[in-house]
Amino acid sequence: MPFYHNTTSTSPLILPAFLRQGGCMFRLEILKPGGTEPENNSHIIEFPAFIDSIQDSFQPSWGSYNDMGRGDPKVMLESYQRTISLSFKIVALDRKNTTNTAHALYSRLNELAKLTNPNYIAGKGFVGRFLRFTIARLYVNEYGYVSSMNVAIDNATGWQTTREGQGEWPIVSTVDMTINWIGDKRPDGNNSNVNNYNTIARTDEFEMRDL
Repeated sequence: MPFYHNTTSTSPLILPAFLRQGGCMFRLEILKPGGTEPENNSHIIEFPAFIDSIQDSFQPSWGSYNDMGRGDPKVMLESYQRTISLSFKIVALDRKNTTNTAHALYSRLNELAKLTNPNYIAGKGFVGRFLRFTIARLYVNEYGYVSSMNVAIDNATGWQTTREGQGEWPIVSTVDMTINWIGDKRPDGNNSNVNNYNTIARTDEFEMRDL
């Protein structure tokens, strides 16, 4: 399958062979607490992920009001929300590649879980974190925030073990996550691009090549 990597990265992610059979790149850029600007390069999380499912939900909210002298209500759009729910697997099979060892993958998963925590700022209370996320070419640098996350350890596939046979890391884990979409444009129905999926190649973001 095509291999995607960020051309701005100093160390592009090299995928092990088993991920070429159906995996895709899932990239998150964690933004400054309470802000919309990147914090630093260390807050970029990349997963070689097997996507089980993606559900993109568009949720307009309508209200009805009765005007004096009319029996039928006036119907008006009150609000709009979009949520993207996804389920993906992380697979830790590689002990030698420092990028994709179990320890590296679960360290990134820990950073991902931190997006659900409040961030305390001295004298200012606490704030949350926004993010920009990319999933292959379907979503490219979209803004949002994590509204829920669940990690399920798959014991059926076993664990990586030490030489003494002690379990270290689960080989497969399933992550279910919901991202509330914000976007970088006003959700105006007159804008033909506001909800479009990224079907056009973005050479400024990605380079594509077959392995």
